[in-house]
Amino acid sequence: MIKKLLITTAALSLISNVAFAAQTTHHHVKHATHKHATHKVDLKQEQVVEAPVVVPVVTSSGVAYVGAGLGVNMVSSYKGLIGNLFAGYGKLLDDNQKFYLGGEVLADAGSIPLSGKSYGNRATYGLGASIIPGYMLTKDTMAYGRVGVKALHYTGTNSTHTGGQLGLGVQTNVAQNWDVRGEYSYTGYGIFKNFTQHGSNQVNLGLVYKLN
Repeated sequence: MIKKLLITTAALSLISNVAFAAQTTHHHVKHATHKHATHKVDLKQEQVVEAPVVVPVVTSSGVAYVGAGLGVNMVSSYKGLIGNLFAGYGKLLDDNQKFYLGGEVLADAGSIPLSGKSYGNRATYGLGASIIPGYMLTKDTMAYGRVGVKALHYTGTNSTHTGGQLGLGVQTNVAQNWDVRGEYSYTGYGIFKNFTQHGSNQVNLGLVYKLN
């Protein structure tokens, strides 16, 4: 009888030890799996990189900007290289974010002769102001017009003439806060009278920095 009790006690002890060992092993495996999963989550969180905020060409709340450009000024047979600076402000007008309206002031300086007769045709500097209507071709690219007034100083005759100005251009976003634009403009010898006589044709390529 005592022998049977001893055998039974030993068997129960063995079963208990095996169960405890199995439970301990399961706990360690579960803990290791949880730790590995947490580590993976941490790695995923560390790999998240926020994309830079890119200011579009224009927004409905409005964008102020400054810029500089280089162009070729053509009056009659004369062609000259000219630099320009400009600043402006504009915004989208409609809920569909398609129609744009802005205002801009500009200044030209230089006119390095490239070809042709410069006497009486070389405008060494100019100042102007324009209204800029535009239409968004895509969210990053805008076609625009220019309607304004510009005063040009002609060195050969030492005279300044104020004329109406019309232009067409395209502006597109290339990097955060930066746009490029290309434009053709025509400035008349007068605002209404003599507008089409002795006018100045100008082609510009400009770099725009948005302040917002």
